[in-house]
Amino acid sequence: MERKKLGLFVLFVSIVASSIWASDWWITTVDTTHNSGIYGTSIALDSLGIPHLAYCRYNAGGLVYASFNSLDSTWSYEVVFDSAGGKIAGTAPSLALDSKGYPHISFWWGDLGYAWKDSTGWHTIHPYTERWIEYTSLKLDKNDYPHIGHTGVIHWTPDTSVVLYTYWDGKGWHTETVDTVVYSDVSLALDSDDCPYIAYANRGSRGIRCAKRKNGVWHIEIVDTLDTTDCYCDWFSIAINNLCYPCIAYSCYGEERQDLRYAVRVDTGWRIEIVDTMGCAGSETCLWLDVENIPHISYVSDWSWLKYAWRDGDDRWYIDEIDSVGTAEWGRYWGYTGLALDKDEYAHISYYNHIEGCIMKYARGYPTGIEERLKFKSQNSKAKLKLSPNPVRKNVEIRYNLEKESLIDMSIYNVLGQRVITLADGKQSSGAHTVCWALNDSDGKKVKNGIYFCCFRNSAYLVVKVIVVK
Repeated sequence: MERKKLGLFVLFVSIVASSIWASDWWITTVDTTHNSGIYGTSIALDSLGIPHLAYCRYNAGGLVYASFNSLDSTWSYEVVFDSAGGKIAGTAPSLALDSKGYPHISFWWGDLGYAWKDSTGWHTIHPYTERWIEYTSLKLDKNDYPHIGHTGVIHWTPDTSVVLYTYWDGKGWHTETVDTVVYSDVSLALDSDDCPYIAYANRGSRGIRCAKRKNGVWHIEIVDTLDTTDCYCDWFSIAINNLCYPCIAYSCYGEERQDLRYAVRVDTGWRIEIVDTMGCAGSETCLWLDVENIPHISYVSDWSWLKYAWRDGDDRWYIDEIDSVGTAEWGRYWGYTGLALDKDEYAHISYYNHIEGCIMKYARGYPTGIEERLKFKSQNSKAKLKLSPNPVRKNVEIRYNLEKESLIDMSIYNVLGQRVITLADGKQSSGAHTVCWALNDSDGKKVKNGIYFCCFRNSAYLVVKVIVVK
C-alpha cells in the first residue's frame, strides 16, 4: 500500500512539474564532474515520464547512470563501471529501460561492454571481444532481450572497420557482420516484429546505408549518395515509423558545407529532406518519432548551439535554439545528444556542455509551434475511425468525424507496409464522413485474406486501425 501511495505521489509531482515547466525550455545541470557526458550520452523515460541518463565521466569514474528525483528535483548517480585508470572506458553509452523499469546500457570497454541492473544490483559483461569497438546502439525487444549495433576495428585501423550486430536470444550471445566499412558511426532500431535495422556510412563511397535483417539475412540499401568528394555522412539516428518504414536523421559535412538531413523510406524509395543548413548543422544527432510519425531531432549546430527540430504535417520544419554548449575547437569531442518524448509530447534532452565547464546537462520543454499542433490535434480528436464489420468478408464501412475542415488521406496498407488502395485523398469539410472499402486493391482485384491497416492522416493527426479480412 505504501509503495502504491508513493507511486501516485510521484505521478502527482510529475504532473505539477509539467505545469511549471510548460513554457519554453527548462534547463538544469545533471553532473558538474569535469568532462561528464563527453563522448556520448543517452536518455530514457520510465512509465511516469521520469528521465534516466547514461554517460561517461571521462578520466573520473567511467560509466555513470543518473535518474531524476521528482520529490526534490535533484539527480541521483550510480557508478556502473569504474574505468580504473582507463580514460575512455564507458563511452558511447546507449540506454534502454526494460518492462520492469530496470536500466540496460551498452558501452565502449575497449571491446563491447554491456551492463544491466536487476533486484540484486548491477552486472557487467563483454558480449563481444574479437575487435575493439567505438560506437554502440542498444534496443530491447518484447522479451527484454538486448540487441546492439556497433562497429569493430583492429588496432584502430580504419580499413579493418566493420558494422556488427550483437544480440541475446535467451540462450546465448551471437554476433553477425552486417557490412564492411571504412570507420563509421552506427544506430540501431527494432520494428514491431523486433527485426533490427542499422544505419551507418560507408566512408569509401561517402554515402549512408540502411541494413535490415529478415529471416537471418541482412538486406542493405543505399539511402543517400553525396555529390562531392570532400563530404561525408555521420552522426546517424534511426527510428521505425508505425508503417514499419525506417527514418534516419544524419549530418552531411565537409570543408565547405554541413547540413542536417532527414530521410524516410517510402514505397518508391528514400525521400530526403534538408532540415538545417546554418553553420555546421547536424552533429550529435538524435531522432525520435512521436505516435503520429512526426520526426523530432536534437542536435548541435555550428559546434556551439544545442538545437531542436520537428516537422509538422505540412512538411514545415521548426527549429529551436536551446542552449549555448561550446566553441568550435571543441565540437568534435562532445558526444551525442539524447532525446525522448513523453506521453504529453514534452521533449527531454541530455547533452554535454563544454562552455560551462565540461558538464552534463538536461533540458525539457515544448518546442516552437507545437502548441498550435496540439490544439489542432485536439480539435480533430473525434477523427478516430470506427470500422464495421471487423473482421470483414465483403465490405467494411469506415466512419469518422471532423470538427474542422482539413486535408486528409485515407489508405489501406498490407503487412509489408505497401499501399493497397487510397480510399480518400483531398480536402474534406467538417462533420461526419463514411468511406466504404470493398476489399479490392487499386487495380480492382480482390485482396487476399489476412491483416490490413487503415491509415487516416491529416496535417496534424494519424490514426491506424487493423482490418481483418476473412
